[in-house]
Amino acid sequence: MNQSKENPAELQFQEVYVSDMLALKYFFNELNGLAKEAPVSETFSIPFLQAKCGDEIIAFASLTNENKLSIYQKSFTSPANEKEWKTTTKQIFHQQSDVICKEGFENSIIRLTSWLNNACN
Repeated sequence: MNQSKENPAELQFQEVYVSDMLALKYFFNELNGLAKEAPVSETFSIPFLQAKCGDEIIAFASLTNENKLSIYQKSFTSPANEKEWKTTTKQIFHQQSDVICKEGFENSIIRLTSWLNNACN
């Protein structure tokens, strides 16, 4: 879903890039009632998709070391938006989960959270 010029606060789904990780860490900690600079746990996993309304993160989805889907979200503006988010997330998860190498994935999660906790404060 692309952002239109007429409505800059339109809901968008975007892939997650390294440059998004710090904002996702802050979002994750906020949802968990922690200070934004607090260390993240391995439940943060590997984020692969985010939902934004304008510049604000509304939700993100992660692949876990059990090859499962974790969704972290605030309230959506409408049930239709939330349904679209969950449907899109599940479709992309099933596409990505088929290509993940199971060995080493847990180590990748540990390295990512360590990097976020040590290098990004």
